[in-house]
Amino acid sequence: MKLLPCCSAIEVLDEILNLQEKERLLTVALLWSWWYERNKGNHGEARMSVEGFQFAVRRHVDEWSSLLKKQAQIGLPSVSKWEVPPSGFIKLNIDAAFNEETRSGGWGVIGRDESADICVAAAGPLQHMSDAMHAEATAMSHAMQLVERMGMGRVIFETDCLNLKHAMTTSDYSLSLIGNLFSDMKFRLHMCFIEARVVFVPRACNRPAHVLAAKGVGEVQENHVVWTSDFPTDVTRLVTGERAVS
Repeated sequence: MKLLPCCSAIEVLDEILNLQEKERLLTVALLWSWWYERNKGNHGEARMSVEGFQFAVRRHVDEWSSLLKKQAQIGLPSVSKWEVPPSGFIKLNIDAAFNEETRSGGWGVIGRDESADICVAAAGPLQHMSDAMHAEATAMSHAMQLVERMGMGRVIFETDCLNLKHAMTTSDYSLSLIGNLFSDMKFRLHMCFIEARVVFVPRACNRPAHVLAAKGVGEVQENHVVWTSDFPTDVTRLVTGERAVS
């Protein structure tokens, strides 16, 4: 009823953001689930029952509430722009694109040194992913394989997926469906590098990797592209813009 008088999207957002946290999460979950079910109906797919829909909304609220609590416990960085790595390190920004309907997507990674120069960029397709987390984890696995082959010893892996950072720095996901993938990556992280760590950054710090992940979607299955020079124009444009801001 509070949203009905709103005349624009901005007014709707203002009204939602002014709600108490519990009501705010519930409202966002309701609108998200409503939109998702509408799209299923438009594509001729069967819709959930009323009870199933209510459960889906509550599940989203529970998951988001849990994530917010973890964020508060972990303490998120306050950075709002990409920052150069320490001397002697290569910083690798990683991202994944995921389509829930096709269970496919793409991965992208960009490596830069202490001078903010691009050392390497890569992109490739993803197939048969179980969920977005699986896609993000597979993107990181590809990034690790790439820098291992290039002999990079001191590496900082940056991701805008908080759950991925959490999975790589705790044992909370060891018994998940992709727990073996995390175990393998943790082993490689400690055994294949002189010094390496996984860091969470806001999405604003990860835009070149996001563009590369989108490029990976269009690649042929089981194929990927690696650039060590003549990097994609849209990626270099973003990197140049980040340098200007810095």
